[in-house]
Amino acid sequence: MIMRAHQLCALAQQHLGEDYDFRLLRMPGQSTPGLQSLWARTRPRGGIYFMTKVCTRALTTENALRLQAKADGVIFDHVDSDLRDIRIPGADVHLCCSYDMLAALKARQLRESIPGKPMLLLHNADARLYDQSFPGTDHFSPVYCGTESLGHLPDPIRARMDILDGSGVASMEEAIRRLPNYNFHYCLRSDDNPDDELYKPFTKGFTAAVCRSNVMAHRETSDVVEFLGEDYPYLVSSLSDQEVLDTLDRASLGFGGADWQRGMEVMRSVEDRISPSAIAAQIKSILRELGV
Repeated sequence: MIMRAHQLCALAQQHLGEDYDFRLLRMPGQSTPGLQSLWARTRPRGGIYFMTKVCTRALTTENALRLQAKADGVIFDHVDSDLRDIRIPGADVHLCCSYDMLAALKARQLRESIPGKPMLLLHNADARLYDQSFPGTDHFSPVYCGTESLGHLPDPIRARMDILDGSGVASMEEAIRRLPNYNFHYCLRSDDNPDDELYKPFTKGFTAAVCRSNVMAHRETSDVVEFLGEDYPYLVSSLSDQEVLDTLDRASLGFGGADWQRGMEVMRSVEDRISPSAIAAQIKSILRELGV
């Protein structure tokens, strides 16, 4: 919520504030249905409503249609959402946080009646990263930064890197302060379910890019190949301990070498693609689609 609501709103206001006015607005949840109905009924005419994932999931169909009837546009954000759960009408635009998610939602719309246009809004990097300096380190320094239970971290792999807890607001604040000490971000997850239709953003890769670091990622993870390319030097094709450890060894032994520098060029391109100005340009395209 901090990144995709508060930080994204501030980013939009900073880069597009001359043409638009962005504000945060609280919506009553399903636990107070009467208040949510009153909220929807009393919205003024006009305006564009960007519904965060929490609000999108909490908004009833009846109130979504009420809001859409009054607004100049309603945008549902489906970040971290299973596409099988996208049923609710009332959206003029469905925001997708990855290229894979965008393609999958378009394909689902061909099979099912889901009104609204799918559009891409990549996940913004944590704004607090831009307050840090990343001068680089003179040795290979790997890290896993995130919710530990979601990472693929068997003991032999865990022993090869530091782990920074990014599961909460306070812990992430501390993690961000320590990230300049690292130059290789481990992005392998253990919670993927092949039955899900859930296309998560490549947020850990975006974090690494802003931190001027290389990454280890699984080539089948959403958008990894889109951003890193098929020949990025530190992709893995499995979660086997042997392949992961071999890739860590290769990154460590090759630190500063040709593969390392080639990887860093790729990461600089990733940083450009998810920069605040690039995210703002995507927001502007969405608003233009709605005629404003």
